[in-house]
Amino acid sequence: APEFEFRSPLPGRHQFDNLRNALTAAWLVLGSAARTGWSAGERLQDLAAYPQAVEGTRLAGRFEIVRSAPPAVVDGAHCALSARAAAEACRDLFGAEREILLVCGFLRDKPAESILGAFASLGL
Repeated sequence: APEFEFRSPLPGRHQFDNLRNALTAAWLVLGSAARTGWSAGERLQDLAAYPQAVEGTRLAGRFEIVRSAPPAVVDGAHCALSARAAAEACRDLFGAEREILLVCGFLRDKPAESILGAFASLGL
């Protein structure tokens, strides 16, 4: 994949990593589609459009800061890995010493103990 610069409007290092992976996958899949004659693939291979598309990215419920003072974040962490990423983002954005109130709800099929353990491992 070619290199280009962009700034993620989404808070948290994990969001940047996810966005970078999604852009790489899009470039690869759509480039392949363009070579097989799919016209949409040709338009989406235009790298100049990627930074503008990234700037407009919003993901409701994915480390979404819904209030700044005091900070309130909504995140749909559904596994230990995503909970750890959310906890790291809280620590990075709000400071390691800041008290965090965590409100959680779980569907029956989600690993509640490992999700809570991921938050606890980072002191939340």
